[in-house]
Amino acid sequence: MKTCLGKYGYSYFSGGVIRNAGSTGATQDLEERLRNYDHAAIDDEFKRTMENIEVDPPAALTGACAIVESLCKVYIDAHDDLTLPNKETISTLWEVVRKHLGFDPSSLEDNDLRKIITGTGSIVTGLGALRTHAGSAHGRSNGTRYNLRPRHVRLAVHAAHTLVTFVLETWEERSSK
Repeated sequence: MKTCLGKYGYSYFSGGVIRNAGSTGATQDLEERLRNYDHAAIDDEFKRTMENIEVDPPAALTGACAIVESLCKVYIDAHDDLTLPNKETISTLWEVVRKHLGFDPSSLEDNDLRKIITGTGSIVTGLGALRTHAGSAHGRSNGTRYNLRPRHVRLAVHAAHTLVTFVLETWEERSSK
């Protein structure tokens, strides 16, 4: 069975779980977390992204951006003191969530953590830009063409999954207090 699954890019894990062989680290963490919570909008984007990494990289890239957008919308909807921004782009949605969760790099004393938290903004900006230029959401022109490979898309997907997992963990930690 494992040989057959491997031939098609899948792996078997204990408990009857079959995953794309490219599912590692952040993706596995997020997949586990989504199983324990009812975040259907986030889960839908997760599945769409993972199904398309190999077969349709632009669609997977769009999904990587959309999972962050869905997370932000779910988070905003769950908090009565927050409202959706007029312009619902990944950057404006992230700004609302980032501020609410207190992800302000200048408030951190640890320089190393400050650098990483600052990087979350770069992830969001990069996902939005790459989705616009190379994803499946905005159409294409005859101009610059990106030569997206699954490894490029995996980088974007894992960055998105790491960010989403970090927000979900922070949200969970703050909700339990």
